[in-house]
Amino acid sequence: MSDTPTDALRTSESLNELAAALAKAQAAFPVIEKNRTAVIKPRDKAQYSYRYADIADVLAAVRQPLSANGLAFTQVINHGILQTALLHSSGQRIVSNVDLTYSADDPKVAGSELTYRRRHAGCALLGVAADDETDAEGTEGDPGAKEKAPQIRKPASKSAEPGKQDAKAEEPSKPASEGERNYLASRAGEGLAELLQTVGAESLEALTKAQFLAAKSRLVRAA
Repeated sequence: MSDTPTDALRTSESLNELAAALAKAQAAFPVIEKNRTAVIKPRDKAQYSYRYADIADVLAAVRQPLSANGLAFTQVINHGILQTALLHSSGQRIVSNVDLTYSADDPKVAGSELTYRRRHAGCALLGVAADDETDAEGTEGDPGAKEKAPQIRKPASKSAEPGKQDAKAEEPSKPASEGERNYLASRAGEGLAELLQTVGAESLEALTKAQFLAAKSRLVRAA
């Protein structure tokens, strides 16, 4: 990911009021119908599909519970970065930043990726599941649009080459996913800032997978 613009929104240091409001809103979220279909056509495997809910359907379902608890949801593009923010009436906020890597020369590709990124970033921040579990990494536009073939992670065999083992060992240093960051924000509440400091993370956005696992372990032990 690229550096966050200096004028970008940032996650608040304190999230106690926002976390409490989000917990109430999530309890009131309705079941979101997965009424769209994405078709995956791998080159070397059989075609398959999965169901998902469009970002517009997700927002329509959660807007009233969010508003009733003093929460607002917004997404903007800032210097090539999609910023997804959950804002609370207290001024507290959670912000997620995702790089947009599309080609500016192809408006169709740009619009398709933006739709895909908005849906995944928005659902992760809100803590809702809007599609079937899949490792697919692609784009979507209209219902039924094709997505890129998924990259299936295969477990390393006992005779794996040293280089592959090294690559696996480096995985904990990769950035935590949107869902992992949202999990910590929801579970830690007002103690999020202290928890991040304890595991050595400068901010929620800078959290690595290793730091997420350490933070999650602390939350489980404290429960």
